[in-house]
Amino acid sequence: MKRTLLSGVVIVFFLGFIPLEAEALKLVTYTFEGEARLGALLDDKVIDLNRAYRALLQQRGDPRAKAMADAFVPSNMLEFLQGEERSMEAAKEAVAFVQREDSSKLRAESILRDLKAVQLKAPIPRPPKITLMGLNYRAHAAEMQQELPKFPMLFGAYSSAVIAPGEPLVIPQGAEKPDYEAELGVVIGKRGRHIPPEKAMDYVAGYLIVNDATARDWQQRTAQFLIGKTPDTFKPMGP
Repeated sequence: MKRTLLSGVVIVFFLGFIPLEAEALKLVTYTFEGEARLGALLDDKVIDLNRAYRALLQQRGDPRAKAMADAFVPSNMLEFLQGEERSMEAAKEAVAFVQREDSSKLRAESILRDLKAVQLKAPIPRPPKITLMGLNYRAHAAEMQQELPKFPMLFGAYSSAVIAPGEPLVIPQGAEKPDYEAELGVVIGKRGRHIPPEKAMDYVAGYLIVNDATARDWQQRTAQFLIGKTPDTFKPMGP
């Protein structure tokens, strides 16, 4: 099967990366002094993964440390996901490097920062594709007075709806029944087609929390949920 890379599709199942494995990373996108960077949470600290991996390669004597770090652990989440397993392994090496180095030196080199000193953004600030699944919980279907669908109910949302945790969610003028739904988001890390069930998890890069905000009165106007689900700011994601 031919595969091509796909950058950060988010599928939201109606119900900050949460790791697939115990040793997997808690990845974040954060800003510091206006610059957006890729990071990993370590207790109450944030590791700049690109700078940490570069420092690791420099310690090993790699003459192309910066170029290699930019290639395998770029500072942008979407570009990082394109590296698939190779980038994930490099990021884990970077975290292990930080854990054994002197923290004061790491702070001086802008590799390690206090979590309270940065601003967390949506892990994937502008996902290229957001697919949502509706009415797959019996209790929610009953609450909405809807029959359980025979096939998955899928619809989309726009990337302009995505905001960071803690940012204001703006209720559109005329929307009289705003509501929220706590969701599990699944980040698809690469493209595939005709994937057998036993291979499905190979395509999952991680998980994140999503608030699927909804204008209920708009949602019920037609059979399509789009208008009530995807106003700007209606998809807070993360951390």
